[in-house]
Order: sequence, then C-alpha cells, then structure tokens
Amino acid sequence: MKGFITRLFALFAIVGAGESLALTGKQVYDNVCSGCHRTGLLGAPKFGDKAAWGPRIEQGVEVLMTHALEGKMTTAPDGKISVMPPRGGCKPEDCSDDDIRAGVQYMIDAVQ
Repeated sequence: MKGFITRLFALFAIVGAGESLALTGKQVYDNVCSGCHRTGLLGAPKFGDKAAWGPRIEQGVEVLMTHALEGKMTTAPDGKISVMPPRGGCKPEDCSDDDIRAGVQYMIDAVQ
C-alpha cells in the first residue's frame, strides 16, 4: 500500500508541475477520435474498415499524420464531403502532437 501511495503522489507531482502524461493510442481514440470514426460522422473512415482506410494508408503514414494534425477537407467524386478537423478537435493543451499520432497509429494498426 505504501508503494501505491508513493506512486500516486509522484503522479500528482508530475501533473501538478504542468507536465502532460502521454496518452495511449486507444485512450486518444476513445476520448477524441471515436466521436467521428466510430460512426463515420463527417465522412470519417470507420474504425476497423479496411476498405475505407486502405486508400488513405496508401498515401503514407506521414500524410495521414499531417491531415490529423492540420485538418483536411475533401470532396469525393460522388459529391460527398469528408472533413477531418485539425487535431480531431482536441486542443493542443489537451492532446500533444505525439498523442494525436498515437491515436492515428492505433486506427491504422486496427486495419493492418
């Protein structure tokens, strides 16, 4: 129990010092990305949908990361609009670039 309390106080000290803790890809997906990627809202490729993710992954992971961080709006040949808001709508103080990258990688890993 003493070890747990020591680790808990250490965690509070880190958070209290203003340092952010890295989030896992799953945490980022669950808390940020799933709002659109679970249902396909705004034309987002659904989590685990290999057919939808395939062409995007073929562009290269760095292109996907850039779109996730900076945002992207496209119009498909059928006229459907797809919108990726910058950072998935997560504020930089809440999600670091590395956190966003972890979320994107988590979604990529789900289809590979």
